[in-house]
Amino acid sequence: MAGWTTIPPSPFAYEREALGSTVPVAATRSPDLVAPRVRHFPDSVRRPSGVPFAVERRGSRMSHLEQAEQSPDTERMFDADTKAMGYLPNYTRLFAHSPAVYLAWQQLNGAVKAEMELRRYELATLAAARALKSSYCGLAHGKVLRDKFFDAPTVAAIASDHGSTGLSAQEVAVVNFAGKVAADANSVIEADIAGLRSHGLDDTEIFRVILAVGARCFFSTVLSAAGAEPDPQYNESLDADLRQALSFGG
Repeated sequence: MAGWTTIPPSPFAYEREALGSTVPVAATRSPDLVAPRVRHFPDSVRRPSGVPFAVERRGSRMSHLEQAEQSPDTERMFDADTKAMGYLPNYTRLFAHSPAVYLAWQQLNGAVKAEMELRRYELATLAAARALKSSYCGLAHGKVLRDKFFDAPTVAAIASDHGSTGLSAQEVAVVNFAGKVAADANSVIEADIAGLRSHGLDDTEIFRVILAVGARCFFSTVLSAAGAEPDPQYNESLDADLRQALSFGG
């Protein structure tokens, strides 16, 4: 379709999309930024072409910012992410203020993920989310770890005391390094790199961990600064103990 680009799924879309699948999202234009809140129709409801989404003007918000005005670009964003996730995430609503940046983020983060084992990527991302005090990213990526690699008590333990959870020595080293990069990248010294090498990572693999953390610093910082609330669906999909362990404070 003319003017469309194929990009990786939304940052948290592993819940519904197979690894490596893609979601079409249009090349974007900058929308005007005004206040209405958008409520997306459920998947089961067909919306005739050209009919806009319903607009909700109640006072509750999903972030500190008002919802951006609807446009063809934001509607395509909402359609793609609702298809991938089964609901419209709050982070998608937030990035409706800048669809072009959201597209660039998806392309960047998709490229980073494509070059890493998913388990390593998710462990490094969870460590970064913890260091950044991002509850939204902690809940999202903790859920991926629970769904694909561990049971809930193990994920809860990884979120608080990963050294005693049965992770490999290499994984513990990656988690420690990722947390250090996210907390204070300037504190990383050559000995930290040498430590990862001693656990079997080559320099390209180390650089990919750094990229994963750098990408997470961008996304988590944007969500936290804008006051984006974690999606309420996590209250249903994660048990209370796991939610508490993954709620890092922001």
